[in-house]
Amino acid sequence: MNAMVGDVMNWTSLTIRPDCPADQALAILSEADAEALFVVDAEDRFQGLITGYELLKADLNGTLPDSTAEQLMHRRPQALCPQQTIGEAAKLFREAALSQVPVLRDGRLLGVIERKAVLRWVAALRRSDRESAIAAPKFLQRAAEPSVLLADR
Repeated sequence: MNAMVGDVMNWTSLTIRPDCPADQALAILSEADAEALFVVDAEDRFQGLITGYELLKADLNGTLPDSTAEQLMHRRPQALCPQQTIGEAAKLFREAALSQVPVLRDGRLLGVIERKAVLRWVAALRRSDRESAIAAPKFLQRAAEPSVLLADR
């Protein structure tokens, strides 16, 4: 597993400011059909993330209209950097049961890596290993050679 997180991450992600009203965050999340919004300050420094779970919980509690993203966000979620390996990302996804993880460099949000992107990469790796391990039978390999084809005529 030599690929790096930066090779398979999405370089864009949905961001909001900490003072974003929670009901507006819910509308953004719903419209984008996303799982989470990333909270960044005015200098694009990562502050945390807010998921649909927190927004639904606030709605059920009746606190959604009076809350901000900063009040509902996870302040120290798991994060990766672009130089980490896909193997490290896969381990994090497995151990923490996450579906996506922010990718940071020097505290700034670069993007997001999703579990499905890691799964696609692993599947492609397995597929290429399997295809290279499967060899045609010897008689088919010989039959494809032009000299053998001409000699058989």
